[in-house]
Amino acid sequence: MKKFLSLLLCIFILQSASAVDVIQFRSIDFENKIVELHNFSDSSVGLDGWRFCTHDESLSRRYSGQSGMNGMIIAARASLYIYWDDDAPEGDSARINRSSIGNGSVLASPLDQDAYGMQIYFGAGFANGNNIADHIQWSIGGVDNESADGRSLEAEEGGVWTDQSLWISTTENSTQIVLTDITGARSHSPDNYQVFEPVSLPFSEFLITDVLFDTNGTLDLTWEDLSSFGVTSYTVETSPDLAVWTGAGNSGTNSISLFDVTNISAFFRVIVE
Repeated sequence: MKKFLSLLLCIFILQSASAVDVIQFRSIDFENKIVELHNFSDSSVGLDGWRFCTHDESLSRRYSGQSGMNGMIIAARASLYIYWDDDAPEGDSARINRSSIGNGSVLASPLDQDAYGMQIYFGAGFANGNNIADHIQWSIGGVDNESADGRSLEAEEGGVWTDQSLWISTTENSTQIVLTDITGARSHSPDNYQVFEPVSLPFSEFLITDVLFDTNGTLDLTWEDLSSFGVTSYTVETSPDLAVWTGAGNSGTNSISLFDVTNISAFFRVIVE
């Protein structure tokens, strides 16, 4: 009978671990100060008793309240977004403020690119890494930080981080960290994340933001505007944002034809050879 009960207990523990492992940090948005928790499973997961543990270069082991996440549920294949600056939109239960998760205001802040470590615990006992559902840590240049690694060893021992000394490498301008492993695997390392940086133009590209338009809505740019830079060949492109560019169909070596930008308002660049 004792063996049977022990077997049932083991099965229960394994099932419980499997259920919580699927809740993971999928993205960190530095621009909007948002942490995304994603449910990689096909079933909803309740967050009763779950707690955040956070650390940065000056604060360590800052916890959310014991019951702060009670009643919260992440639906299957859905996310919960925590707004670190308490500016979550109203009326959306999937978007909440940091201060609303129980003592959340004491969590390490600001949420920036410098050294930061974060865990989400599903069970009591912060010294036990087996109670960690997920962990993430980053720092500028990937440099180890003794304050921000407040629970990194526990994360490694619990099997959610491969090596406590390894940090996702950011820059002071990084805009976002995104988990690239979408399998729901438990253990991660910096190699499983992509860090996004602001779009920057190579030296050979000129970003034009103060262009003049004629009455027909065409780009008023002459060859003389470029020849002073020693340009001998060019291509004009336009974009509604800095991430996606569309060729304007104008290129040459000694003149620039006006092209219609009536329905486009944003950025222009001239790519030179």
